[in-house]
Amino acid sequence: MQLGELQEYYGAFQQAGVQVYGVSIDPPEHNALLKKRLGAGYEFLSDAKGELLDALGLRHRHWPGMDSTIPTQCLLDSTGRIRWLHRVETWRVRPHPREALQALAELEQRSTCGAVTTPEREEPTPA
Repeated sequence: MQLGELQEYYGAFQQAGVQVYGVSIDPPEHNALLKKRLGAGYEFLSDAKGELLDALGLRHRHWPGMDSTIPTQCLLDSTGRIRWLHRVETWRVRPHPREALQALAELEQRSTCGAVTTPEREEPTPA
């Protein structure tokens, strides 16, 4: 996903009640400049040591000292549990924000389908 595309869809994520974060291995100063340049409404987080990358298996190793991230989208619930993860095979491919919005809609549909309630039955009154 290109960060500019993410900004274009930011309103849709807000309407869905989703907090959006961009995470990169760049230092915080670089992320701050990028956020300003893009006019991004969402926050950028720095994983300069690559701890999150390694935990999720998202580090793309080019050659020593030149690692990058595999573009990935995640949807986490309010407890921090990953509910959906879309990881592409190479850093050359970028996932589109529509894919995350579609997954969000499917997750919401599943959660409402599972919460079916049945009305209480009234017992007939004896005559």
